Amino acid sequence: MKRISSFLAGLALVTGLAPGCADMRGAAAGCDLTVEEPTGVASPRFVAPVGCVDADGDGSRDAPFRGLEAARGLTAGETLVLLPGTYEGALQLPGGVDAVVALPERTELTRGVTVEGAGSSRLSGMRIESPEEFGLRVVGATVTLESSRIRGSTGHGIEVREAGSLALRASAVLQSAGVGVLAKGAGAISIVEPIFDVGPRGEGDDKIGIVEPIFLPSTRIEGNVGGGIAIVEPIFLPAPDAGHSLLLEGAMVQGNVGFGVALYGASARIKASAIVSTAIGSGGPWADGVLLAAAADGKTPALSVEADSVIAGNARGGVVALAKSAVSVEADVSNNGYAGVWVAAEGATLSIGSAARLYRNHLVAAGVSAGARLTVDGATFAETRALQGEGSSAVADGIGIFDGARATITGARMVDNVRAAVLVHDAGTRRDGSIDVTIDGSTFVGGQFAVVVNGAQAPDFAAQNAYEATDSENGAGSGGGEPALAPSDRDDADLAAQTDYCTGGGNCLPGVPD
Repeated sequence: MKRISSFLAGLALVTGLAPGCADMRGAAAGCDLTVEEPTGVASPRFVAPVGCVDADGDGSRDAPFRGLEAARGLTAGETLVLLPGTYEGALQLPGGVDAVVALPERTELTRGVTVEGAGSSRLSGMRIESPEEFGLRVVGATVTLESSRIRGSTGHGIEVREAGSLALRASAVLQSAGVGVLAKGAGAISIVEPIFDVGPRGEGDDKIGIVEPIFLPSTRIEGNVGGGIAIVEPIFLPAPDAGHSLLLEGAMVQGNVGFGVALYGASARIKASAIVSTAIGSGGPWADGVLLAAAADGKTPALSVEADSVIAGNARGGVVALAKSAVSVEADVSNNGYAGVWVAAEGATLSIGSAARLYRNHLVAAGVSAGARLTVDGATFAETRALQGEGSSAVADGIGIFDGARATITGARMVDNVRAAVLVHDAGTRRDGSIDVTIDGSTFVGGQFAVVVNGAQAPDFAAQNAYEATDSENGAGSGGGEPALAPSDRDDADLAAQTDYCTGGGNCLPGVPD
C-alpha cells in the first residue's frame, strides 16, 4: 500500500516553534531540553520532566516547571510547552489552556490528559502511551487534538462528557481496552484527516469491492477492544451548517472489536473514510461497521455515508440500524460477513443512491424488515454469496424485503447474486391489499432468480425492466428471461428468507458504553 506521511508532522506546523535554539539552564545529565524558540504561541509556559531539572521553576524559558503537577495553576489564554522527556504524572488543564509538545518524537506521557471546564483548548504533538483508565478526558470543554497518538489505554482512549466537544485532527487512537473514542452527553465530535482529500479507491468492475484507501491516513481509530467510536445520546443536534453529532472525514476506522462506529440516538456524516475489518470479540456476536441503536432519551439516530467512503470486511454487518432511523448510503459496502446494509424498525428509512456499490456481501446485500422503507435509485447489488459452508440453495440475495417492509426500486443493477436478485417475504401492503413494492427501470443479470415473492402477488413491474443472461464466475445459473415469481398458493415455491438480523440467540446489540 502506498503510504504518504502527513505534512503536519513537520515540527513548525505541529508546535509553532521557529528556528533559533536555546538550551534550558539546569538540565540534569541525560536530558536535552534544547528546543526551538516558540513563535505564535500564546503566553508560553515551559515544563520539564521531574528528573530533568533540580527545582521547580516559574514556567519561564530558563526556569521551567518541574513536572506536570507543578503546571496546574495555568489560566485561560496560556500555553504549556512540554520539553523533551518522559512524563510520569497526569496532566490536568482547565478549559482555555493550550498544550503543545516541543519535540513529539522525544516526548512521552504515561498517564492521561484531562481538560475540564468551559473554554477552548488545543493539544498538539501528544504521545500518550499505556495510560491507566483513559488517554484523554474532556469534561465540558471544547478541545482540538492534533498530530497526536494515544495507544494502549487500560480504559477508553478518549472520553468526552458533560457537553464537551472534540475535534481530532491527524491523530490516532490505538489498542484501547475500552472504546477508542467515547462521547456521552457531549456536543459535536469531528474526526478528520486534513490531507485526505481523494477518498478510498475502488477495485473491480465499476469500482466496487473497495477494501483499502489509496494511502494510510494519520487519522486512525484502530484495534480498540471496546469498539471504535461511540456517540451516545448527544446533548443536542448541531446547527444545520455543522450537520451531525459526528463528522468522520478522511479517517481509517479499522480492526476494532464489536463496532467501528456506534450511534445511540446520534447522527453521523461519513465522508472519504474507511470502516473496515470490525471483529467479533468475547463479549457477544456483534461486529458491525456502523451500528445505529435506540437511545434512552428518545433521540433518533441518523446516518449519511457518502460516495467516497468504504465499509468493508466487517465480520457481521456493514451498516446496521435496529432502531427508528434515517440511513442514506452512497458508498461502497463490500465483503461484509452477514449483510451489507440492514435496517429493521417501524418508521425507519433506508435510501441507497446511484453511487452505491454493494458487492460480495453475505446473505443479503441490502435488507429491510420490521416495517422499514427502502428506496433504491440506481445502485448496484452484485455477487451476494451464501455463508461459507452452506449449499448453493442457501440464502444469498441482492435485496430482501421482509416483515412489513416496503420498497421502491428504481434503476438498480442486479448482477450475479447467487440466489435471488430481489426476495420479497411478508412485505407491507397498500390499502387495496397489494404488496407495497415497486420495481422500475432496473436490470437483472444472472443468478438463479430475478424476483421472488413468497406467498403473495407480484409487485408492480414497469415494462422497462431488463433481464439479461450471463454465466457467473461464481457458478450461479444463467439467469435472465422473465422474472421468477413464486405463486401465492404454492408453498413449495417459497424460498427461505433471513428475516431477522439477530441470530444465534442472545443480545444482538452491544451494551451502551459507560
